[in-house]
Amino acid sequence: MKSSTYPLVFTAFMALSLAKVASKMPIFSWDTVPVFNHMCNESGPFNDDAVRILSRFPLVTFEKAQSIRQSNCCSEDKIVAAAKQIKAVNSSVQTIFYLNSVID
Repeated sequence: MKSSTYPLVFTAFMALSLAKVASKMPIFSWDTVPVFNHMCNESGPFNDDAVRILSRFPLVTFEKAQSIRQSNCCSEDKIVAAAKQIKAVNSSVQTIFYLNSVID
């Protein structure tokens, strides 16, 4: 490949990459105030009312202590289960795990 084609290949690669990333981002519009949810439910799995409310947010972030009072084991599994509960109601909700590794 000639070096003069590198910028074209790079530009095409970046355009495809950005399009892929944009399709995974939460739904956003300046028509309304952007509201997201960042929380941790230490007490255990969500009940149906909590899932219904959380499924309205375009983005839900889980903290490391999700369901920690239930048991100290397997936090990652509990976070995945909570995300699946919400996505079962609204598959377009983006779910993220948050860990502040500086403080925690």
